Amino acid sequence: MGGGIYLSDGAYISDMKTKKLIKDTLILTFVALLMRGVGLLFSSYLSQRIGAEGLGLLEQILSVCAFSVSIAASGIKLSTVRLTVSAQAKGQSTRAAVRTCFLYSLAPALLAMILLTLLSGKAAVLIGHPDAKKCFLLYGLSLPFISVSCVLSGYFTAIRKAAVYAVVSTSEQFFRMGLTAVLLTLFMHKGALGACTAVVLGQCIAEVLGVLVTFVLYLVKREEDSGTQSPKLSELLKIALPDSISSNLRSALVTARQILIPKTLRQSGADPAQGLAAYGVVQGMALPVINFLSCIPGTFSGLIIPEIAECVARDNKIRAERLMKKALRYTLIFAVAVAAGVYLLAPVIGRTLFGGSDAAFYIRLLAPVIPVSYVDLTCDGILKGLGLQLDSMRFNIIEAAVCLSMVLVLVPRWGIWGYVAMIFTGEILNFGLSINRLRKYAVK
Repeated sequence: MGGGIYLSDGAYISDMKTKKLIKDTLILTFVALLMRGVGLLFSSYLSQRIGAEGLGLLEQILSVCAFSVSIAASGIKLSTVRLTVSAQAKGQSTRAAVRTCFLYSLAPALLAMILLTLLSGKAAVLIGHPDAKKCFLLYGLSLPFISVSCVLSGYFTAIRKAAVYAVVSTSEQFFRMGLTAVLLTLFMHKGALGACTAVVLGQCIAEVLGVLVTFVLYLVKREEDSGTQSPKLSELLKIALPDSISSNLRSALVTARQILIPKTLRQSGADPAQGLAAYGVVQGMALPVINFLSCIPGTFSGLIIPEIAECVARDNKIRAERLMKKALRYTLIFAVAVAAGVYLLAPVIGRTLFGGSDAAFYIRLLAPVIPVSYVDLTCDGILKGLGLQLDSMRFNIIEAAVCLSMVLVLVPRWGIWGYVAMIFTGEILNFGLSINRLRKYAVK
């Protein structure tokens, strides 16, 4: 009967789902590559407009904003994916599941917005630019929309229509970059901080419009619902709360690390402007190149969550393990090829995108971390699909804590080399913990 498999309950599943997964992966990969390419060009544009020091300041502002996003998102997408998949498997109402997620999303969103508003002044002082307060106040207005966006993204992922969601997301990103370019022209006379304000404002406006369009798309594309029973709120909280606590703790550690890096670089003897510029080169130029093609394993990682979650719901360990092995093997082959290409082409990439900066040197230096980083993305998706998201977040917290310690100890002594050592150590540690956990699952 072809390449299908029998589930433990006697049902037969053909390889059509696998083919659908591959199709969605190809579509989303194309979209992600397009957006990463445009985004990389946009980073090049920003580096030319505001310089390495301006990029360093922008990265610090966005790191604080990222912590507020972590609070606002608080396990919402994962909860939506798993609740929707579970509702489908159990014959419950998927619309009720999504409605429950919508209502839940309001709580962390409002909490994040209030905290960022109240602490905006202190956060601005902490990064050494008191006037950056207005950037945080602006960004806070977009947080409720970000929470709703997580629900919508989770729903489209769960029903295997993530490619539909990607169309609006792509349009939103193009609009954001175009709007930001216009705003930069208007704000550039205010210096680096004015440029950062333009970037933040562009993100906020694009986020709001994107969510409004996506919600209309949800109303049009949502599936017919034959289920009558609604999932319990406790089911959502069982997924969301542990994930929220762990993700927010990790995000707090990462934010603290990103804020401290320029400060500890100055402690190494570097000039304040040079320290911020060095941070901007690595964080705003080299790492975007290193992570450019991570959208491919990242896309597959997101799509494989509902596939493996369904295997778990049907108690089909054989199919789950088969998906795991294929995903890890293909990701490794791809990542090694990418690392080799980036290493060889680093001088050309650095010279083309970032002119006479030190970006090419750091791109080549960080290229070997690509296989570890990319495979870890796939491991993360597999763990979440297996319902082991707590293990995944625990590993991320351990990594963040170790990296923060390295910033405090190594960067003041070794300067930028301590930062590079931190990147390698964190990626290798996280990957080692994740792959070991998957190995334990496979041998049970």
